[in-house]
Amino acid sequence: MKERFWKSLGTVTLSTAMIGAATCCYVRAGLGGDSIAVFLEGLSVAGGISLGTASWGLNIVLLTLAFLVARKHIGWTTVFSCLFTGLFVDVADVLMAPIFALSDGVLYRWVIFAAGLLLLTASCALMICRCPGMSVLDAVVTRVAEKLRCSFRSVRMTIDAALMLTGFLLGGVVGIGSVAAVLGTGPLIQWFSQFGKKG
Repeated sequence: MKERFWKSLGTVTLSTAMIGAATCCYVRAGLGGDSIAVFLEGLSVAGGISLGTASWGLNIVLLTLAFLVARKHIGWTTVFSCLFTGLFVDVADVLMAPIFALSDGVLYRWVIFAAGLLLLTASCALMICRCPGMSVLDAVVTRVAEKLRCSFRSVRMTIDAALMLTGFLLGGVVGIGSVAAVLGTGPLIQWFSQFGKKG
């Protein structure tokens, strides 16, 4: 039992750190982030708060919603991720600053963006497959997909689009990278998940 707990703790810590790094990659690439990054940036701009604080606030709202409609899909790792993602965003931003400063060329910015997309989707799949409780957004998405009898991918893409539009209206930056993220996030999470099915 203890071994399983420590393994889950290590997995959720890694996943949360990956999400923090992915968020920084999106923002620093300057091509437009994924839906969450755009929403957080917009919330940060509109509310005059830090990106990490915006992340924490959004996660608390989503966690409350998940407890109401998708309780069976959340666990202690879900709560851990909600509480610490904002901190990991701030830490990753500091640690990765030298990497982001290497070049401001378009090609390099696309590499940074691609790294963010892969980090984010792999981290979500990792939580879905290896943690007692998935990420809070994926818990809500999974429950909606179950209720509507449709695929996780289609629900995730719809919610991503709604978050991005809201973030844009609040002041977040949307670009060609945002389109790539909306189209790629759901399919990539589904693709990564096939390599780590719980068994």
